[in-house]
Amino acid sequence: MNIVGHQKIIEFLKNSIRNKRICQSYLFCGPEYVGKKITAMYFAASLLCDSQNFPCEQCDSCRQVFQGKHPDVYYVDKIDDKDISIDQIRKIKSIVNLAPFSGSYKIVIIENADSLTVSATNSLLKLLEDTPSHVIIILLARGFGNLSATIRSRCQILRFLPPSSKELSCFLKKEFNLSLIDAQKISNLSLNLPGLAIKLAHNKEEGFRSREDLMEKFIFFLSERNNLENKFKLANLILKVNTKQTLFFLLQFVRDLALVKLKLTPSSTLGEKKLLNLSEKYSQMELYFFMNQILRTQSWLDRYANKKLSIENLVINDFV
Repeated sequence: MNIVGHQKIIEFLKNSIRNKRICQSYLFCGPEYVGKKITAMYFAASLLCDSQNFPCEQCDSCRQVFQGKHPDVYYVDKIDDKDISIDQIRKIKSIVNLAPFSGSYKIVIIENADSLTVSATNSLLKLLEDTPSHVIIILLARGFGNLSATIRSRCQILRFLPPSSKELSCFLKKEFNLSLIDAQKISNLSLNLPGLAIKLAHNKEEGFRSREDLMEKFIFFLSERNNLENKFKLANLILKVNTKQTLFFLLQFVRDLALVKLKLTPSSTLGEKKLLNLSEKYSQMELYFFMNQILRTQSWLDRYANKKLSIENLVINDFV
């Protein structure tokens, strides 16, 4: 299983099973691609494993969990990129009231739990307040901002942080038979987020080329301040492919500009001289402001603001 880091969390969860001190609701909180879902699956497999040395990853229960086919593990997520609805929560409530099919527990994993509608939040809260004894609920969320305090108060909160660059690089080197230089490059490009690093490692040459091409375009579009045509081109570039992922790489790029301005090592594979030349056109405070505005735009997009208007507002009004 590709879990990189989070050893303290995994040990905490395994000890809670050994000591029979299992909570009925958990909140796994951390950035996208950090490993929350795979850890939730690992925990589910541990709860349902037939072996005392759990999870054995060999028994039918473990294999079914890791294949996403276990009859007692249910997943809830956004459909067609819309917030999780009350109907989805009602369906889960009707399922968990039944006895488990094969294990001791029914386990519900709710992805993007910070994207619940108000009515779905209220319905989930009632379930958390009166959860059947055989049910474990695991909420996965990027942050606390969109989760009500009452839901948070009823969960065991576990915070996920990216592993160290060294730990992720060693994993990539071993798992994908990479050179240490390539492993470190992928680790830097992914900002130490294991899920994103694994995606890049599966097709590293294309990944390197596409990221470097993107960074070169960022340099070109940001090289002339107040160039309205370049700003529209940058907006179109962000909107053209995967908007959220391109915004992530733009955030990484602006962060690199701030790093080289402070004489620190950037994550980008581009030459530091190119980054330094561009960073000199912006003050440190402007770069911090840009990063904050990108984060704000990401938050707006999560709340289904108009994508085109949000991106154009970012690059035309916020990027001076």
